[in-house]
Amino acid sequence: MFAVLVGLWDFVKSLFEPQAIFWLLAVGFAYWTAWKNARASRGPRRWYQPTWPWAALLLLCAVVATPLTAQAAHYRHDGAWALPDSVATPGAIETSDTAIVCHRTTKALRRVTAAMHHAIFAAYGIAWTAHAGYEDDHLISLELGGLNDNTNRWPQPYPQAYAKDSVENWAHRKACSGQLGLSYVQRQIVMDWLVLYRQMKGGKS
Repeated sequence: MFAVLVGLWDFVKSLFEPQAIFWLLAVGFAYWTAWKNARASRGPRRWYQPTWPWAALLLLCAVVATPLTAQAAHYRHDGAWALPDSVATPGAIETSDTAIVCHRTTKALRRVTAAMHHAIFAAYGIAWTAHAGYEDDHLISLELGGLNDNTNRWPQPYPQAYAKDSVENWAHRKACSGQLGLSYVQRQIVMDWLVLYRQMKGGKS
């Protein structure tokens, strides 16, 4: 439910993107022009002249197209900490089986191409020339059963990325010792990994 609400909020914010405003202005101008033509002609109404259903259809097309024209993903935040966009980076799980994640290395799984790296930064509107300030991070880390996929990766700012790395190592130990459920860890990281960070530090979640 939380993820759905976050996704809805991200959609509402996208309505204020410049591209969305362009769509809404274009629809308004098209309808206004048709209305003026209809009044000027005083003739029989044609298919392209305004009716409320026609105006509603144009508005619906603009709203549907808005998410397609929005270019950049948006960071969420927990205080000063950056969190990934829940739509662009929903997380992806390969396995929730501790028998697998607790008895393998992830070196062979780290197959990220240059094109994948560039795609992630482009999705967040970050110029590649600034990539050194970010870690191309797996939201659900490979050691915690995450998938090596663009839907599970995001540009996490340094030095915050170091804190998340420490959480992943801590959570891996806890999951493999049976002190935390792996599925719980995966869900919590997707929603807000800082809850686990505070648990690790001994604070309240």
